[in-house]
Amino acid sequence: MGLALAWTATLALAACESNPVVGATTSGSGNELAVSAATPSDANGTLANLQVSSDPNASTTEGPATHITITGTVDTVQQQVDVFILQGDNSIPHIEHIWGSDLANPEGHTVCDVSSSVGPPCPPSQVAASSTASGTLTFGGLQLGGDAGDGDLSTLTGSVEF
Repeated sequence: MGLALAWTATLALAACESNPVVGATTSGSGNELAVSAATPSDANGTLANLQVSSDPNASTTEGPATHITITGTVDTVQQQVDVFILQGDNSIPHIEHIWGSDLANPEGHTVCDVSSSVGPPCPPSQVAASSTASGTLTFGGLQLGGDAGDGDLSTLTGSVEF
């Protein structure tokens, strides 16, 4: 779990160092995200109360990026998906999905990462962004793996506008 916490802390630090979230979209047409094949399974379902926010001034080790944060609930289970889209080529180097009754201490934590050091790579065939400024983020059965060898899994399907 140490590597996962370090990666999460790095993402949080990157988010804090960038400008505040400048765009927000609430639930509406075109915004739907479903979680399936999750372990722990309480994440499974279509997210309700879906909110999407973006920060175009984020950065990753790969370069300047737009940070998209998607939040919602399945029953009483809170969920958050963080996506980084590189501004140079619209590729997606990092995605993190957490869920539980308290997101500060999540019950489930899955990732994909371009370096494969904390999870499998994010395959372009399973996730794509139409742009980094504003557009649509599409998940086509994106399978995320546990970053701590604890068996956590999740699959994301749907699209959100940002």
